[in-house]
Amino acid sequence: MEQNFKRLIISNGVLFVFAVVAMFVERATVPNDLAAVINRLYGSPSSFLGDVLILVFYLIVYSYGLYSAYKFESLGRIVLTAMILFVFMDVDFGRHSLVGSMEALFVSLELITFGALLALMWLSPLAEKFQDNKYSEEDDVIQMGRDDESKAAPKKPRARRKSAAEDD
Repeated sequence: MEQNFKRLIISNGVLFVFAVVAMFVERATVPNDLAAVINRLYGSPSSFLGDVLILVFYLIVYSYGLYSAYKFESLGRIVLTAMILFVFMDVDFGRHSLVGSMEALFVSLELITFGALLALMWLSPLAEKFQDNKYSEEDDVIQMGRDDESKAAPKKPRARRKSAAEDD
Protein backbone atom coordinates (compact mmCIF):
# COMPACT_ATOMS: atom_id res chain seq x y z
CA MET A 1 0.00 0.00 0.00
CA GLU A 2 2.93 2.34 0.73
CA GLN A 3 4.34 1.83 -2.74
CA ASN A 4 1.00 2.64 -4.37
CA PHE A 5 0.63 5.74 -2.18
CA LYS A 6 4.06 6.97 -3.23
CA ARG A 7 3.28 6.29 -6.89
CA LEU A 8 0.04 8.23 -6.51
CA ILE A 9 1.93 11.21 -5.10
CA ILE A 10 4.39 11.12 -8.00
CA SER A 11 1.58 10.85 -10.55
CA ASN A 12 -0.24 13.76 -8.91
CA GLY A 13 2.86 15.93 -9.25
CA VAL A 14 3.29 14.94 -12.89
CA LEU A 15 -0.37 15.68 -13.64
CA PHE A 16 0.00 19.08 -12.00
CA VAL A 17 2.99 19.91 -14.21
CA PHE A 18 1.10 18.76 -17.32
CA ALA A 19 -1.95 20.86 -16.32
CA VAL A 20 0.21 23.98 -15.90
CA VAL A 21 1.94 23.40 -19.25
CA ALA A 22 -1.42 22.79 -20.97
CA MET A 23 -2.79 25.99 -19.42
CA PHE A 24 0.08 28.09 -20.80
CA VAL A 25 -0.03 26.43 -24.22
CA GLU A 26 -3.79 26.79 -24.58
CA ARG A 27 -3.76 30.41 -23.36
CA ALA A 28 -1.10 31.24 -25.95
CA THR A 29 -3.20 29.77 -28.75
CA VAL A 30 -6.49 31.50 -27.82
CA PRO A 31 -8.02 33.43 -30.73
CA ASN A 32 -8.56 37.18 -30.29
CA ASP A 33 -12.37 36.88 -30.05
CA LEU A 34 -12.09 34.32 -27.25
CA ALA A 35 -9.51 36.49 -25.45
CA ALA A 36 -12.05 39.35 -25.48
CA VAL A 37 -14.69 37.05 -23.94
CA ILE A 38 -12.23 35.98 -21.23
CA ASN A 39 -11.46 39.64 -20.44
CA ARG A 40 -15.21 40.38 -20.14
CA LEU A 41 -15.71 37.40 -17.82
CA TYR A 42 -12.77 38.12 -15.55
CA GLY A 43 -12.53 41.89 -15.90
CA SER A 44 -9.19 43.51 -16.39
CA PRO A 45 -6.32 41.10 -16.10
CA SER A 46 -4.29 41.29 -12.93
CA SER A 47 -0.63 42.06 -12.98
CA PHE A 48 1.51 39.39 -14.51
CA LEU A 49 4.06 39.69 -11.71
CA GLY A 50 1.38 39.13 -9.05
CA ASP A 51 0.15 36.03 -10.85
CA VAL A 52 3.69 34.68 -11.13
CA LEU A 53 4.37 35.31 -7.43
CA ILE A 54 1.19 33.50 -6.42
CA LEU A 55 2.05 30.62 -8.74
CA VAL A 56 5.59 30.37 -7.31
CA PHE A 57 4.27 30.44 -3.72
CA TYR A 58 1.71 27.78 -4.59
CA LEU A 59 4.36 25.63 -6.28
CA ILE A 60 6.68 25.84 -3.25
CA VAL A 61 3.99 24.96 -0.72
CA TYR A 62 2.48 22.26 -2.94
CA SER A 63 5.89 20.71 -3.64
CA TYR A 64 6.72 20.71 0.07
CA GLY A 65 3.39 19.06 0.85
CA LEU A 66 3.93 16.36 -1.75
CA TYR A 67 7.51 15.68 -0.68
CA SER A 68 6.80 15.53 3.05
CA ALA A 69 3.70 13.38 2.51
CA TYR A 70 5.91 11.09 0.43
CA LYS A 71 8.20 10.86 3.48
CA PHE A 72 5.15 10.26 5.78
CA GLU A 73 5.63 13.44 7.84
CA SER A 74 2.57 14.61 9.73
CA LEU A 75 3.10 18.28 8.81
CA GLY A 76 3.22 17.27 5.16
CA ARG A 77 -0.14 15.58 5.47
CA ILE A 78 -1.67 18.75 6.91
CA VAL A 79 -0.04 21.03 4.32
CA LEU A 80 -1.08 18.80 1.44
CA THR A 81 -4.63 18.54 2.78
CA ALA A 82 -4.85 22.34 3.06
CA MET A 83 -3.56 22.74 -0.50
CA ILE A 84 -6.04 20.17 -1.78
CA LEU A 85 -8.92 21.99 -0.07
CA PHE A 86 -7.67 25.26 -1.57
CA VAL A 87 -7.64 23.68 -5.03
CA PHE A 88 -11.14 22.23 -4.55
CA MET A 89 -12.48 25.66 -3.52
CA ASP A 90 -10.75 27.32 -6.47
CA VAL A 91 -12.10 24.78 -8.97
CA ASP A 92 -15.61 24.51 -7.57
CA PHE A 93 -16.33 28.05 -6.34
CA GLY A 94 -14.40 30.07 -8.90
CA ARG A 95 -15.98 32.12 -11.66
CA HIS A 96 -16.87 30.58 -14.96
CA SER A 97 -13.77 29.23 -16.49
CA LEU A 98 -12.89 28.73 -20.11
CA VAL A 99 -10.42 25.90 -20.22
CA GLY A 100 -9.26 23.81 -23.09
CA SER A 101 -9.82 20.10 -23.35
CA MET A 102 -6.25 19.14 -22.43
CA GLU A 103 -6.19 21.34 -19.35
CA ALA A 104 -9.59 20.02 -18.29
CA LEU A 105 -8.38 16.45 -18.72
CA PHE A 106 -5.29 16.96 -16.55
CA VAL A 107 -7.18 18.92 -13.90
CA SER A 108 -9.87 16.22 -13.72
CA LEU A 109 -7.27 13.47 -13.33
CA GLU A 110 -5.49 15.55 -10.73
CA LEU A 111 -8.70 15.99 -8.74
CA ILE A 112 -9.25 12.22 -8.83
CA THR A 113 -5.77 11.62 -7.45
CA PHE A 114 -6.38 14.31 -4.82
CA GLY A 115 -9.39 12.36 -3.58
CA ALA A 116 -7.41 9.14 -3.46
CA LEU A 117 -4.57 10.87 -1.60
CA LEU A 118 -6.96 12.30 0.99
CA ALA A 119 -8.57 8.91 1.55
CA LEU A 120 -5.21 7.17 1.91
CA MET A 121 -3.72 9.86 4.17
CA TRP A 122 -6.64 10.08 6.60
CA LEU A 123 -8.79 6.94 6.35
CA SER A 124 -6.51 4.03 5.48
CA PRO A 125 -4.04 2.08 7.62
CA LEU A 126 -1.36 4.40 6.19
CA ALA A 127 -2.74 7.17 8.42
CA GLU A 128 -0.84 5.63 11.34
CA LYS A 129 2.46 6.18 9.53
CA PHE A 130 1.86 9.95 9.62
CA GLN A 131 1.87 10.11 13.42
CA ASP A 132 4.80 11.88 15.04
CA ASN A 133 5.98 9.07 17.30
CA LYS A 134 9.59 9.92 16.72
CA TYR A 135 11.03 11.15 19.97
CA SER A 136 14.44 10.94 21.46
CA GLU A 137 15.14 9.72 24.97
CA GLU A 138 17.66 12.55 25.35
CA ASP A 139 15.14 15.31 24.56
CA ASP A 140 14.56 17.79 27.35
CA VAL A 141 10.94 18.20 26.31
CA ILE A 142 8.50 16.01 28.21
CA GLN A 143 6.50 13.96 25.76
CA MET A 144 2.81 13.34 26.45
CA GLY A 145 2.60 10.06 28.33
CA ARG A 146 6.34 9.60 28.13
CA ASP A 147 7.64 11.52 31.13
CA ASP A 148 10.20 10.34 33.69
CA GLU A 149 7.61 8.58 35.85
CA SER A 150 7.43 5.74 33.37
CA LYS A 151 11.19 5.19 33.66
CA ALA A 152 11.29 4.05 37.28
CA ALA A 153 14.54 2.62 38.54
CA PRO A 154 14.64 -1.15 38.47
CA LYS A 155 13.81 -2.73 41.79
CA LYS A 156 16.53 -4.49 43.69
CA PRO A 157 15.82 -8.12 44.44
CA ARG A 158 14.88 -8.75 48.02
CA ALA A 159 17.31 -10.60 50.17
CA ARG A 160 16.05 -14.00 51.18
CA ARG A 161 15.39 -14.43 54.86
CA LYS A 162 17.36 -17.06 56.56
CA SER A 163 15.36 -19.66 58.30
CA ALA A 164 16.02 -20.55 61.96
CA ALA A 165 17.74 -23.77 60.91
CA GLU A 166 20.21 -21.85 58.73
CA ASP A 167 21.09 -19.49 61.62
CA ASP A 168 22.55 -22.32 63.66
